[in-house]
Amino acid sequence: QPLSGQSILANVLVERGEVDEALAMLHDLLMRAREHLGNDAPDVLVLEGKYMTLATDHHRWDIGDEIMDHRLERWQDDPAQLQSLAERILDSDYKEYQQRYTSLALQSAQRLVEVRGLEDPEAAALLARSHLLGGDHVQAIAWMSRAIRSAGEDHDDMETYETILIGAQDAMDSIAPVNIQEEAASQPVTV
Repeated sequence: QPLSGQSILANVLVERGEVDEALAMLHDLLMRAREHLGNDAPDVLVLEGKYMTLATDHHRWDIGDEIMDHRLERWQDDPAQLQSLAERILDSDYKEYQQRYTSLALQSAQRLVEVRGLEDPEAAALLARSHLLGGDHVQAIAWMSRAIRSAGEDHDDMETYETILIGAQDAMDSIAPVNIQEEAASQPVTV
C-alpha cells in the first residue's frame, strides 16, 4: 500500500480503539519510508510527526523519547532543524510534552549557539527561552541580555526579546534580590 493508504488505515485503527496496532503499523511504515526516502524527506517527516503525535497523545513516552533523541542526533549540524526542534517544544501548548522535553529544547538551543556562534541573537534568545522554561532564570536573563546586545535596536524581534527579558526578571524578583539579577545580566554565559 502507498504511504497515504497505510496512514489512513492507522487512523481507522485508532478510531476503533486499536491504538497499539496503529502505532505498530506507523512504526513499520516509518522504518520503510526512512529506508527508501531518507530520514528527512518531507513525507518521512510528516509520518514521523503523525507517529509522534499518536504516541504522545496516548502517553507512550517511550516512543516519543526515541523519536526526539533520533531527531536531536541526526540534526546536530543542521541549524534550521535544531531551531525548529527547540521552538516546537517551547511553543507547544501540550504542557506534559513541553515539560518532558525541556532538556531536549535546551540541548538543541545550546547546539544551535555552538553552530551559529555566540553573537547570533536568534540562537541566544532561543537558549534564553529554553533556560527560562527549565527554571534557570539567571541563565535566561544572561542569554536574553546577550541576544539583545547582539541584535541591535532595529532588530525585528527586539520587542519580543525585551518582553521575555522582563518576564524572566519578574520571575526572578520573587526568588532573588535585584543585585543578583544585575549580576546575572552581566555574568559570562555558559553554553
